[in-house]
Amino acid sequence: EEGTARVSYQTGIEVGGRKAGDVFPLTGTHALALLNQRTAILVQGESRQQIASNWPRLMSVYDAGGRSFLSVPLMRGDDIFAAINFVSTESNAFSPRHVSLAQQVSNQIAGSIANSRLYEQLRQAEEESRARSRGLQVLLNTVDILGKPGSFEDKVTSILMEVTKLVEMDLATLLWVSDHTTKQMRMVGLVTGDRLSIPNVDLNPDYPGVGGLALERQEEVI
Repeated sequence: EEGTARVSYQTGIEVGGRKAGDVFPLTGTHALALLNQRTAILVQGESRQQIASNWPRLMSVYDAGGRSFLSVPLMRGDDIFAAINFVSTESNAFSPRHVSLAQQVSNQIAGSIANSRLYEQLRQAEEESRARSRGLQVLLNTVDILGKPGSFEDKVTSILMEVTKLVEMDLATLLWVSDHTTKQMRMVGLVTGDRLSIPNVDLNPDYPGVGGLALERQEEVI
């Protein structure tokens, strides 16, 4: 949600409203200053009154014992997508060396996250490419089947076998309307698991399957 932050991980002193999964407003936090300044934010050596005035959302952490606060951004390109917050119960606990180390750590973490996201994007793209390839192959096989000599009814089961290669299913049928006046239907193709047959079974107009319902509604039924 805009204007809020969510705690993904937390360890150390417990603070109400700052546990993993908690969402809190950014207003009045040094995290908002981090987003605006796009660099590390160090808050330490301030009295309780100064914290309450300058960083009111830090009061719960201050009252839990926090005295020094350091936040560093995790960046992807020019975008800040997360931040690491360090808290110490000692006043003036963080030196410039600590800030530099924290920034180095955040850069390493941001790089690892970016690489893992890139890997996931590449994996998904590869899966989508494979799915498109399977779909194209099924289409080509279907065209090849339809182009061979023989009646359509003789080819139906082979076509259904090709379709089942795209989607995992236990049953595939093709219902043919043999008489539009009486809405008589005929099952001309059947695939069950890895078995196939051509039943050519006449079905009653009130056949209680989704296929009969689709024919009745003239639309797809899921």
